[in-house]
Amino acid sequence: MTITIRPVTPADRPQLRHICLLTCDAGQSGEDKHNYPDLPGHIYAEPYATPELGHTWGFVLVDDERESGKEVVGYVIGASDTRKWEADAAEKWWPTLQASETYKPLVSSGADSVADGPLIQPTEDDLKYIKTLKAFPPADEAQIKYSPAHMHIDLIPDYQSQGYGQDLVNAAVTHLKDVSAGQGKLNSVWLGMDPRNTKARGFYLKIGYKPVDQAAETVLGLNFKEWFELYDAGRQAKKYEEIRRAAAERRKGGT
Repeated sequence: MTITIRPVTPADRPQLRHICLLTCDAGQSGEDKHNYPDLPGHIYAEPYATPELGHTWGFVLVDDERESGKEVVGYVIGASDTRKWEADAAEKWWPTLQASETYKPLVSSGADSVADGPLIQPTEDDLKYIKTLKAFPPADEAQIKYSPAHMHIDLIPDYQSQGYGQDLVNAAVTHLKDVSAGQGKLNSVWLGMDPRNTKARGFYLKIGYKPVDQAAETVLGLNFKEWFELYDAGRQAKKYEEIRRAAAERRKGGT
């Protein structure tokens, strides 16, 4: 298996939407909860791989040996300046989605359910996302005070708990540390998460994320300096463990 990380491109958008669907239900697949399966990705993934929106960045995890060929199996995406990204999306992204043939009947219904109109009846989860599409909630000031930058990260289940998530975070932090936003260069980034996703929260806390002061409990932040110290230490520990195991195997084989 050959795994690589590269910058995201607009051509990745269909795979970003698919991964978002496979992880949108508190880290589990939402395939059976959506009659509009592209909806989660249209809101939380695709806007970060759209050239029309500025201040975005992203990296994808690619398995070069999947049966279907080179396939994106995870991503880390975000905006270096959240407020400017919100303004761009409000002007160029949300109106386009709201007016699309797929979502216009849902957005214009003005109700929590749609009795008539769309050919496909939305599920309860679809309607929650439509509510977000109608009025995307801006980040709280506490989040912006912590950092102008935010991120999202998702990996399909087969690639979780193998260190790839940390590698994606490292790609993001390595990129963002040289980006200027607000009053100077960035030194941290934050993310929001589903409160039901306790596995993800445990992962974030383990690799150095911490609660953001005065923000919701679902918001966690990562300081870049602390990240590099922890990530480098982790890589050294992993290297030592590999050497130790190799030595044990040699002793076992009598060599």
